[in-house]
Amino acid sequence: MLQGDGQNSIIIVGGANMKCWPESLSDEDLRVVKSAGIVLLQREIPEVVNIQVGKVDQVIE
Repeated sequence: MLQGDGQNSIIIVGGANMKCWPESLSDEDLRVVKSAGIVLLQREIPEVVNIQVGKVDQVIE
């Protein structure tokens, strides 16, 4: 948020990035990951998603 005096404020909603993820990514999602030039994994989303992305070469041929 931008305050009236131009200062920046950040609002944090703890755990928000952990909601609304499927148990498994679709084949199309995994194809997009496989075709990416670089992939950055962060601990801000469910671990199961990062694991699927990390194993994409083993899943999609």
